[in-house]
Amino acid sequence: MIGMLQTSKTINTGAFDNLLDVSKIGHGENLWFHVDGAFGSLIILDLQRCYLINDIEKVDSLAFDFYKWAHCPYDAGSVLTEKS
Repeated sequence: MIGMLQTSKTINTGAFDNLLDVSKIGHGENLWFHVDGAFGSLIILDLQRCYLINDIEKVDSLAFDFYKWAHCPYDAGSVLTEKS
């Protein structure tokens, strides 16, 4: 295995996984840790709920979609990666 994938907020339940616990496993095994935050990553902009993804800085890459939360009028997916 070369990497791990986790979702940040599931569509069906709205659950957020513990990013810190999962990142410890992945980085302990020297795996790339990617989070699909299409629905949940932009919650960081909400000061009352941003604690749900407190450890987002632990990931190596993050995908998110502006059109799902930021009301962008067209599909606008983005990926951020750690510079190293």
